[in-house]
Amino acid sequence: MVARLGRRHVLSGAAALPSILFATRASQAVSSMGFDEARHLLMRTGMGPTPAEIRSTEALDYSAAIDRLLGKVRTQAQTPGPGWVSEAPNAIRARAQAQAAKDTVDGKPVQVAQKIVQEYGRELRAWWVEEMLATDQPLVERMTLFWHNHFTSSVQKVRYVPAMYWQNALFRREALGNFATLLREVTRDPAMLIYLDGVRSVARQPNENFARELLELFTLGEGHYSEADIKNAARAFTGWTIDRETGRFHFNAQFHDDGEKTFLGQTGRFSGDDVVRILLSHPRTAETIVEKLWREFVSLKPDPSDVQRLAASFRNGGYEMKPLMRAMLLSAPFRDPANRAGLIKSPVDLIVGTVHLLGLPVLLDDLPGVLLHRAESAQRAPVPKPLQDALLAVEDAESLFSYDLLVRHEQVIEIVRKLFAKGSERSAQAQGELTLKSARLVNQSAILMGACLLLALIVAIFTVRATATLSRRLEWQAGELSRVSWHMLENQESAARRFSHELHDELGQSLTAVKANLVALSAAHATLKILDDTDALQTIDRVGSQIRDLLGRVRVGADAAGDLAVGAKILVRLAVGEQDDDTALALGNCLESLG
Repeated sequence: MVARLGRRHVLSGAAALPSILFATRASQAVSSMGFDEARHLLMRTGMGPTPAEIRSTEALDYSAAIDRLLGKVRTQAQTPGPGWVSEAPNAIRARAQAQAAKDTVDGKPVQVAQKIVQEYGRELRAWWVEEMLATDQPLVERMTLFWHNHFTSSVQKVRYVPAMYWQNALFRREALGNFATLLREVTRDPAMLIYLDGVRSVARQPNENFARELLELFTLGEGHYSEADIKNAARAFTGWTIDRETGRFHFNAQFHDDGEKTFLGQTGRFSGDDVVRILLSHPRTAETIVEKLWREFVSLKPDPSDVQRLAASFRNGGYEMKPLMRAMLLSAPFRDPANRAGLIKSPVDLIVGTVHLLGLPVLLDDLPGVLLHRAESAQRAPVPKPLQDALLAVEDAESLFSYDLLVRHEQVIEIVRKLFAKGSERSAQAQGELTLKSARLVNQSAILMGACLLLALIVAIFTVRATATLSRRLEWQAGELSRVSWHMLENQESAARRFSHELHDELGQSLTAVKANLVALSAAHATLKILDDTDALQTIDRVGSQIRDLLGRVRVGADAAGDLAVGAKILVRLAVGEQDDDTALALGNCLESLG
């Protein structure tokens, strides 16, 4: 008989795969949610939603979709558990001892107890996968998996597999229930007490493993407690153990430390329940849970303001999970398109989601020959003889499923290796090309720099030569200008001396003679009154005075020559009278030309 995991139907053929993965939406009325938003919601709160499930959700209002997810939630698995879930430890030990007495290999007893643990462990994993695929409330299983990762434990150390089943049932019962209740129950969980060595914690020698994990992983987080808090918490949980006959929680007061303890600033004769109470009253506990849930459902970088707001509401609401999840799923960051496709799926989520999405059957049992055939088909090459022997020895389909995954994993690794090698080759090629181009660029830069330096040198030489030539020319011109200026000064000085001589010797003497003649004439012809001697003599004296003044103002230079010419014109006009303008003008021009 073949047992099956997940869906009980097989796809009709490869042609049906595209219709499942990339199905186009049928024409329908406009919905309140878009296909992408509905897909995002179901992907985060479930495992591999099918296109049909997405379409049924997108027809809802967003808040109505949240209400459907958080409505009446399942607290028990709908898949019946394995037959051994209620089997007591003493019954398992007795069966293992009886079987070991009969089974021998090469005269040595078989490790029956270990074999039973392995068998029960495989059945437990298969049952849980079956429940993940069959459940009508994937959010509950998603939260069950979340709490399993939060409150870590494993079959390998616990070994009493029914306790692991009970722990799984506890996580499912309080998946969307009450965190405070869940935390109290975890402190009494047999699997947790075994896994973290609580069963060996007694008053005279407290074991700190459970206390440390309780503070660091389950509630406060690292950095919010001291080593003394761990030690006193461990004392509070002493005597918390399990009954060896039933496997259930048992409090042994004989081994409990009932002394006074100081924990997180509070002092009293605390028990384990008191420690849990103090932890639940601490603000950091709610923040730790909110941060982990945020990374699980929203994004890898929780916003501190959102965390504090949700944590305060979570703590004040008595640690109820539904209001917290509702607020988180309705938050703007959860609906932000930027936060879609930003989380990495866990292996369980990836495998279960893929199987559910594709509707694939997963076989629990298979024939060894079929297993070998599928292995050879998967890697498209004959399987080596040692591996054939190992495959033929496989007894269950979980191993088949695991090997298929292993083969595909190896194929993926090979592809990645080839891609990496190709990338390395291209990187080396690109590096070589870059080096060559860099060398060329350096050479071209050197040539260009040399050319620029040469051009600068040539320009500098021409500039120096042109400057020297111009400097020599300027010196020559300055010398010529100096010589011309000197000649001009000499000429002006000579003209001024000549003009002064003529004014003094010629014009002055002539005026003196005119004055003498006028005086004589006036004396000889006193009765005739030909000339007003007074006016004439005054005029001659005034002209003489002006001549003397003009002579005093004569200086070498262009300005003196100009003044000399003007003065000459004035003297001439005074000498000949105002009536003879033409004569005065001519004599003035003559005198001006002399200057």
